[in-house]
Amino acid sequence: TGEGPGSAPTDAKSTSGSGEGANGGTHVVTTGAPVRRTFTFWDIVRMPYLLHVAGAYFFVKLIRYTLLFWLPYFLTQHLEYEASIAGYSSMMFDIGGIGGAIFTGYLSDHIMQGKRLQAAATMCLATATAILFFAYSTHIGFSAICFAMLVVGFTVAGPDSVLGAAAAQDLCEKSGLGLGALSTAAGVVNGMGSSGAVVQGYLTASISEALGWDSLFGVLCVMAVVSVLLLAPPMLADGRLRHRGGPAMNV
Repeated sequence: TGEGPGSAPTDAKSTSGSGEGANGGTHVVTTGAPVRRTFTFWDIVRMPYLLHVAGAYFFVKLIRYTLLFWLPYFLTQHLEYEASIAGYSSMMFDIGGIGGAIFTGYLSDHIMQGKRLQAAATMCLATATAILFFAYSTHIGFSAICFAMLVVGFTVAGPDSVLGAAAAQDLCEKSGLGLGALSTAAGVVNGMGSSGAVVQGYLTASISEALGWDSLFGVLCVMAVVSVLLLAPPMLADGRLRHRGGPAMNV
């Protein structure tokens, strides 16, 4: 329906007051600043694909914190390296993470043209492969172990950086909720990630004691693949929009 000459503007504007027009009528003076929309928590939770991203981040964070906290213990107790050697060598995981976060940002922005979730999914697949490589490296030697830790740190830091920050903003913008929902949406995603960091302590101890470390690495590999599966629906939705010639979701 159209607006008549005397109808109020449809876009929400903040007003600074009213005055008297030339014919004695009143007119509203607007500042031009849009009124910030508010949403309930459930409005944001029902945002398309938010829970997919949050679930993927749960597993990514679980994998990263498992390796971050347990690698020194694994090297000393299972592989019987000295504590000093285990402590210094496990830093390779953190060093790899620095490069991985930077590389994934470049991969997303310059190679995948802003498709952040595709970049994250690619690095999750790489993480699954890197974990298998690390498990195999423990049967080769110390140099192979250090290199494998570097690679795993590189791959898992990428999806961690993307899913914990920019992905939530993309979903808010493409869903139409805008920046008014960003803080809560980011809180949901990061809260799920923190839950993964908490769960890893019990999970790692239980699996390593009951089934062994090789089984634990296998479980982590499966979790990385599950992260990819959770990220698949928003990526497929983006592909359908592009195929129909509509605006891409850019996620």
